[in-house]
Amino acid sequence: MFSKKDEVNLEDLMGITPALLYLHTAFVLYCGHNDLPVTITSIMDKVEGRVSDAHHHGRAIDYSSRGWTSDDVEGAVKHFNKKYAKLAAVSYTDNKPRALIHHRDPNTGALHFHLQVRWMDYPELIKLTKVIENYKSTKLLACLRK
Repeated sequence: MFSKKDEVNLEDLMGITPALLYLHTAFVLYCGHNDLPVTITSIMDKVEGRVSDAHHHGRAIDYSSRGWTSDDVEGAVKHFNKKYAKLAAVSYTDNKPRALIHHRDPNTGALHFHLQVRWMDYPELIKLTKVIENYKSTKLLACLRK
């Protein structure tokens, strides 16, 4: 379902927040549904030049965007930032929630995705994910009624 760079330790997935695990799963499923490659490039590593400590605290995962078209990138960013805004980390630059960012790595210059969540406790996560699931169920029922 997904691959990783050689230096990525998949055991780091055990240290990510429940909200990020939820969002990571949603990202992998979205990519599978749209036949897009998923390669994890960074989980919890501490890298010089990072803008925030979200990776170190298990609130962010990076993925390669190699093999994605500009339309694929735009569609995914739009989808995740709209659907998962309540889970998303808030940008330091403009105070807007963003779950998925496509940008250049400050060290390598490589374009990649940065999937991120804000701090939240477990009861808040359960409440927010139920809202998301209810929204999906409502949309599914509406489609079935047509």
